[in-house]
Amino acid sequence: MQGAYKVWSHEDYALSPFARWEQYNTAKSYADLGPGLTPDAARAERVVTVDENFQFSPNMVLKADYQRFRENADLNRFNLGLGWSF
Repeated sequence: MQGAYKVWSHEDYALSPFARWEQYNTAKSYADLGPGLTPDAARAERVVTVDENFQFSPNMVLKADYQRFRENADLNRFNLGLGWSF
């Protein structure tokens, strides 16, 4: 689930925060490799992301977000990015 809203804009500039909640499980089950070889299934991961997008030209955006992982807090992180549309 994701939601965003443009809170401010002026000419080519715009500020748009967004939030996202996601749940996934890439280790729900494994093929049977035999006794003692098949890994245990993992729990579903839930991630909350909060983000700010600052558009400073019609084709470029600066992005900053924080991600919080519920099952594996070692993955919590702050990300910076630059987007370019051509």
